[in-house]
Amino acid sequence: MATLNGAGISRQPAYYVEQEIAEGLLVNPLPDWQLSSSDVTLLYPKSRNISLRVKALVDYLIEAFNITAD
Repeated sequence: MATLNGAGISRQPAYYVEQEIAEGLLVNPLPDWQLSSSDVTLLYPKSRNISLRVKALVDYLIEAFNITAD
């Protein structure tokens, strides 16, 4: 993980980094802040040449789960 090498801040689930935090290798800079929970995360390569199948799936999932595209 780049964060362990001093590359900056990362957002990770607590269970991914609990050992590193316990060992003092990482710190939580915002302990009182939490991202609102999300049931769906959609990652895909965003480009001008996105396939029609991927675009159709993305559009469907955005509508079906009422999520916002960033």
